[in-house]
Amino acid sequence: MADAYLDIETTGLSWLDAEITVIGVYLVNGNDRKLVQLVDKEVNIDNLIKAVDGVHTIYTYNGSRFDLPFIHGPLGIDLESVVDHRIK
Repeated sequence: MADAYLDIETTGLSWLDAEITVIGVYLVNGNDRKLVQLVDKEVNIDNLIKAVDGVHTIYTYNGSRFDLPFIHGPLGIDLESVVDHRIK
Protein backbone atom coordinates (compact mmCIF):
# COMPACT_ATOMS: atom_id res chain seq x y z
CA MET A 1 0.00 0.00 0.00
CA ALA A 2 1.30 3.42 -0.96
CA ASP A 3 1.32 6.70 0.90
CA ALA A 4 0.32 9.90 -0.88
CA TYR A 5 1.11 13.55 -0.28
CA LEU A 6 -1.70 15.70 -1.65
CA ASP A 7 -1.94 19.41 -2.38
CA ILE A 8 -4.34 21.48 -4.46
CA GLU A 9 -4.26 24.87 -6.15
CA THR A 10 -7.44 26.89 -6.57
CA THR A 11 -8.74 30.16 -7.97
CA GLY A 12 -10.02 31.25 -4.54
CA LEU A 13 -10.59 30.31 -0.93
CA SER A 14 -14.07 28.75 -1.08
CA TRP A 15 -15.27 25.91 -3.27
CA LEU A 16 -18.61 27.71 -3.49
CA ASP A 17 -17.18 30.40 -5.78
CA ALA A 18 -13.79 29.10 -6.92
CA GLU A 19 -12.39 26.17 -8.86
CA ILE A 20 -9.64 23.63 -8.35
CA THR A 21 -6.96 24.26 -10.97
CA VAL A 22 -4.44 21.57 -9.93
CA ILE A 23 -4.46 18.48 -7.76
CA GLY A 24 -0.99 17.16 -7.07
CA VAL A 25 -0.49 13.69 -5.63
CA TYR A 26 3.01 12.45 -4.80
CA LEU A 27 2.89 8.67 -4.36
CA VAL A 28 5.45 6.81 -2.26
CA ASN A 29 5.52 3.02 -2.19
CA GLY A 30 8.79 1.78 -0.70
CA ASN A 31 11.50 3.01 -3.08
CA ASP A 32 9.02 3.75 -5.86
CA ARG A 33 7.96 7.38 -6.31
CA LYS A 34 5.46 8.87 -8.74
CA LEU A 35 3.98 12.34 -9.20
CA VAL A 36 0.45 12.67 -10.54
CA GLN A 37 -0.76 16.13 -11.49
CA LEU A 38 -4.33 16.72 -12.52
CA VAL A 39 -4.63 20.06 -14.29
CA ASP A 40 -7.68 21.99 -15.52
CA LYS A 41 -10.12 19.56 -17.17
CA GLU A 42 -8.21 16.57 -15.75
CA VAL A 43 -9.50 17.60 -12.30
CA ASN A 44 -12.45 15.23 -11.97
CA ILE A 45 -13.63 12.45 -9.69
CA ASP A 46 -12.59 9.60 -12.01
CA ASN A 47 -9.01 10.83 -12.37
CA LEU A 48 -8.72 11.53 -8.65
CA ILE A 49 -9.96 8.06 -7.71
CA LYS A 50 -7.51 6.56 -10.18
CA ALA A 51 -4.67 8.67 -8.71
CA VAL A 52 -5.30 7.45 -5.14
CA ASP A 53 -6.04 3.83 -6.04
CA GLY A 54 -3.93 1.62 -3.78
CA VAL A 55 -3.17 4.45 -1.34
CA HIS A 56 -3.38 3.65 2.36
CA THR A 57 -2.64 7.07 3.85
CA ILE A 58 -2.91 10.58 2.43
CA TYR A 59 -0.82 13.30 4.04
CA THR A 60 -1.77 16.96 3.67
CA TYR A 61 -0.75 20.29 5.12
CA ASN A 62 -3.90 21.83 6.62
CA GLY A 63 -5.92 19.48 4.42
CA SER A 64 -8.78 19.00 6.88
CA ARG A 65 -9.60 22.68 6.70
CA PHE A 66 -8.94 23.39 3.03
CA ASP A 67 -7.85 20.69 0.56
CA LEU A 68 -10.25 17.90 1.49
CA PRO A 69 -13.40 20.06 1.90
CA PHE A 70 -12.51 21.86 -1.34
CA ILE A 71 -12.27 18.49 -3.13
CA HIS A 72 -15.41 17.13 -1.46
CA GLY A 73 -17.59 20.09 -2.47
CA PRO A 74 -17.32 20.18 -6.26
CA LEU A 75 -16.10 16.62 -6.90
CA GLY A 76 -18.38 14.93 -4.38
CA ILE A 77 -15.75 12.62 -2.91
CA ASP A 78 -14.86 12.52 0.78
CA LEU A 79 -11.28 11.26 0.63
CA GLU A 80 -11.24 10.70 4.40
CA SER A 81 -13.89 8.00 3.92
CA VAL A 82 -11.75 6.31 1.25
CA VAL A 83 -8.26 6.45 2.79
CA ASP A 84 -6.63 7.30 6.11
CA HIS A 85 -5.77 11.01 6.35
CA ARG A 86 -2.91 12.51 8.35
CA ILE A 87 -1.83 16.11 8.66
CA LYS A 88 1.87 16.89 8.32
